[in-house]
Amino acid sequence: MRTKRRGEIILDFTSLLDITLIILFFFIMYSSFQSESKTHEALDSAAELTALAEEKMQVAEELAAQAESRAEEMRERLEELERTAGESEYFDGVSEFSSGQNYKMIYTAENGEWRFEIRRGDSTVTVIDRVNRSPEGLVRALGDTDRSSYIFCECIFVSPEYIDSRNILDAMIKKAQENFPHLLISKTYL
Repeated sequence: MRTKRRGEIILDFTSLLDITLIILFFFIMYSSFQSESKTHEALDSAAELTALAEEKMQVAEELAAQAESRAEEMRERLEELERTAGESEYFDGVSEFSSGQNYKMIYTAENGEWRFEIRRGDSTVTVIDRVNRSPEGLVRALGDTDRSSYIFCECIFVSPEYIDSRNILDAMIKKAQENFPHLLISKTYL
């Protein structure tokens, strides 16, 4: 057995232990609040990034659809070029157009009288007016042209008074395109 010595001090650490535990709980609680705050910030940031990613995906899908549409258009053009690559009639039509020897329909109107002067290069082939209008007028003007060749025709409206003759022109073009399947018309309104 041990005997008590005189002058020995008994230290009681119970209150110090309580304070230490209180401080420890405070730090645990504080770090828990901080981690919850960081978790909420991270979740908010993740939600924003997800929304941004979805928006970018939608834009990417739209661009992909546009690219696919453009690619399909280019495939069709390539097929047309491959189909016509061997056709000298196509190149003859382009050559005529580039040299100015293609057909031109020049529309003029004065005092209620209109006329289409059909020209090839610098020479006048025929004139179609109110008196000698016929759906076959353009067919007759193209008469000696090979029906399988490409024909590039410019239709130039010099006068704004074209409304009453538009139906006649459309009928002539339709009839001519029935006989000349590769007749291409470009209309210019001056």
